[in-house]
Amino acid sequence: MCELLKIQEVQIDSLKVERVFEQSFYPYLENIDPEKIDKIFNKVYFRFQRNCPEFRAILNRMYPPKDDVAFQKTEPVSEMTSSQLADFKKQKRFTYKEVDGEVTEVELKNDQWIDHFIDQTFSKLRLEWISDHKFQLTFIDSNNLSRSNFSFPGDKIIYKVLAKKEGYYLLSVNIEGQEEFEIFKLYFL
Repeated sequence: MCELLKIQEVQIDSLKVERVFEQSFYPYLENIDPEKIDKIFNKVYFRFQRNCPEFRAILNRMYPPKDDVAFQKTEPVSEMTSSQLADFKKQKRFTYKEVDGEVTEVELKNDQWIDHFIDQTFSKLRLEWISDHKFQLTFIDSNNLSRSNFSFPGDKIIYKVLAKKEGYYLLSVNIEGQEEFEIFKLYFL
């Protein structure tokens, strides 16, 4: 689907996406039990976001993030001092804003990163520091619709702590195997 999206000649993003689904996914659904279609659609839609940077870029244009987010192709450099990094590692609670502006709470305990979403769902990930400024989150489990379809157990995402600002840390996130870095704010409490 991602390769098909790259070669679409139409300029309107929504039409590009619709054509990809019409050409590749909807025909597949014709042979699926109607009761399973929603579940399969959600899996494909969220995995498409995870695995296809072009699709994520289209969604970001169609639905711009409500918080400051930047994207770049090169890995950003950390400005963190060792004492700032030590303070970051002592934190047990953070928040961040979802694309739609909703606030997600983060709890760190026992080498786990636990997202608590506004709809009372959660995601659990294993946190492992892989260098002074970088940590890896490995997906364990979630009962959140988007997260449970976006990530499968064992999927990894790399984070880098870039800077401490007034009320938040600046981090980059990189999905394993991709060459794009998203820079976002992780607020401390």
